[in-house]
Amino acid sequence: MSNLKKLCLFLTYGQSLGTWDKNGTLLRELDIYKNLLEQKKTTLTIISYSKKNELHLLNSSELKNIKIIYNKYKLPNILFPFSLLIFNFTSFTKINIFKSNQEHGAIFPLIFSKLFFGKFIFRSGFSLRHHIKKKYSIFSIQYLYSLINNFLCCLFSSNIVITSKNYVEFYFFERKISEIPNYIPSYFSKLKLTQENKKKKYDFIYIGRLSSEKNYKLIFDIAIKIKNSKILIISNDINNYNKNIKNIIYKKNISNDKIHEYLLKSKFLVLPSNYEGQSKVMLESMYFNIPVIAKNSKGINKYIINYKNGFLFKNIDDFIETYKSINENKILLKNISQNAYKKIVKNNLLHVILKKELKLINS
Repeated sequence: MSNLKKLCLFLTYGQSLGTWDKNGTLLRELDIYKNLLEQKKTTLTIISYSKKNELHLLNSSELKNIKIIYNKYKLPNILFPFSLLIFNFTSFTKINIFKSNQEHGAIFPLIFSKLFFGKFIFRSGFSLRHHIKKKYSIFSIQYLYSLINNFLCCLFSSNIVITSKNYVEFYFFERKISEIPNYIPSYFSKLKLTQENKKKKYDFIYIGRLSSEKNYKLIFDIAIKIKNSKILIISNDINNYNKNIKNIIYKKNISNDKIHEYLLKSKFLVLPSNYEGQSKVMLESMYFNIPVIAKNSKGINKYIINYKNGFLFKNIDDFIETYKSINENKILLKNISQNAYKKIVKNNLLHVILKKELKLINS
């Protein structure tokens, strides 16, 4: 037990386990840590910005061993991490590794790693700097913050972890960078053999936020242009639903461990994002043999190779043309699905990612 690592995971600034639970991703996000705990490779402390205790969300015996430190005194988010030095000081004295879950707020595990002489793993699921550059501009205060935050975290980290090297130019000190892709949760591998050949109820499925960077309005365009199609959108962003389009069905509050039931009833996953870190729903669709039609954008075109393991399009007209050319080509779709599945098995199953994560922790 002397080699047991003590890991402290800081959640993204302002977020909590409750955020994951509300988004339906709690089980998926915790799956790798659940496996680390099962193998007795590490202990885990999670820093959550929740203003209430979240232990009730950890409903398996393995997850019960996770220690959660939350914003008990309901302080503003910016003050909460600093309050830990007063109210939870002794909790950090034996921590070996401080890790960020995302780039936003990663400065706090960095500070704690220096104060408590631990290693800092700077994990960035997607480039915050790239996101802010697209949303605002390089002259904005937000971009200046992201630049300083990124530089300091890269400078003082032991390791930089990104899900795709498509964004390597947005990080400093390239020699520190490790590419650890997103993973297929272990509970999906148990479903694979029994859930393959469901009858298709939907022509297209979209899963995710209805936000500008996701380019979600293209789904509305598809519904309008392919009038006889049936489209399923799974999203909690109910304010952006367009109820006037009758061939779109909306569902919300679907937990990730139930997502496969809807994927398997769909003919294609549509991924219209203008950029992605590494889309988890894309990986899950590929695993379940659901062909992906994705916009040819950064973070996607590294993984989807056009007409080999999926399909890429430039705009709505290109999408329509692609769809018409592939929709009835069963042999092509079968080959695409098989190639996609093989890529996932090689690169993204949990046991593959777990080895990389353990190597990182023990380095």
